[in-house]
Amino acid sequence: MKMLEELKDELFGANWITLEQAELTKAKNEIYCALFKLEFFLSTPINQNASCIINITAVDRYRLYVNGQPVCSGPCKGDRFNRYYETLDILHYLKEGENQILARVVVFPTRNSMTRATMNSYAPSMAHGPYSVMTAGTPPLLLLQGGLCCDGQELVSFSTDCVAWQSIFENGL
Repeated sequence: MKMLEELKDELFGANWITLEQAELTKAKNEIYCALFKLEFFLSTPINQNASCIINITAVDRYRLYVNGQPVCSGPCKGDRFNRYYETLDILHYLKEGENQILARVVVFPTRNSMTRATMNSYAPSMAHGPYSVMTAGTPPLLLLQGGLCCDGQELVSFSTDCVAWQSIFENGL
């Protein structure tokens, strides 16, 4: 059974990140999003021998953008016993100069955490998110591991425990 801690252990070198506590109090058991943003500067052109492999997952769902370009949505569908991550090569989205990685994580409240008034404000099928999404009942979480490598040496790390990711609360979808 791959639960949240097991995924963190599998993607060593990364930790789950979430919103600041002050931001989490705004949620009020509704559907909301968190934006996780990393900005960085590449001072030299990207070498032909470079690679930029990342592993990414989130709770409950995410959409990943690099320099404004949509890259991936995930995580891959799991079940109550298994959570998955995606392995992506984002090298061709990077450029010399300013770069940005942005993950928009959507959190769906569990059915038990919602008030009747909140449930009635959504269509019945969206009261606790789509049935195909396994909600974890946690705040928005992002786990990203990897970075820009050249000739087997890591030049820039993007891992969520190594660098300063910004987190921003966004109400609704």
